[in-house]
Amino acid sequence: MFLSLNNSMILVFDLKQNNLKNKEHVKNVQLLMLDNKPFGLKGKYGLYDSSEWWDNIKEGFLPNRVISGEIIRLYKSGQGNNGRFNAFELMLGDGSKWTSGIYVNDESDFKLFKIGKKVSIFYILEELKTGDVIDLVVEMAVSI
Repeated sequence: MFLSLNNSMILVFDLKQNNLKNKEHVKNVQLLMLDNKPFGLKGKYGLYDSSEWWDNIKEGFLPNRVISGEIIRLYKSGQGNNGRFNAFELMLGDGSKWTSGIYVNDESDFKLFKIGKKVSIFYILEELKTGDVIDLVVEMAVSI
């Protein structure tokens, strides 16, 4: 686990666990990395979801950040929305705001996301072939 959690937080999303259930997605991300098209992850730290990639995350070689704050707004985002809140806005300790989608391994955990709850997110900063950098959610936890 990459997030340091106390007893008041529960891990609701783990990318490694998610990838075990979504082999086709992992395969597609890897194929896009390996082709010559200018799309997808660059792969500077290894092939997505490979042992090398996870080791580089664990060792801290991939740039990363932890965002923690309190949910101040829940909202619906995206075209394929199923009618429930799937995104939130956090108020961070320094007074700034951060938005994120809700990531869960178990659909029943969506109900844990409520205004006033604390959320912590561990991101890696993964470079795309275009040179842009994306925040990739590795873990997400919410207060119980």
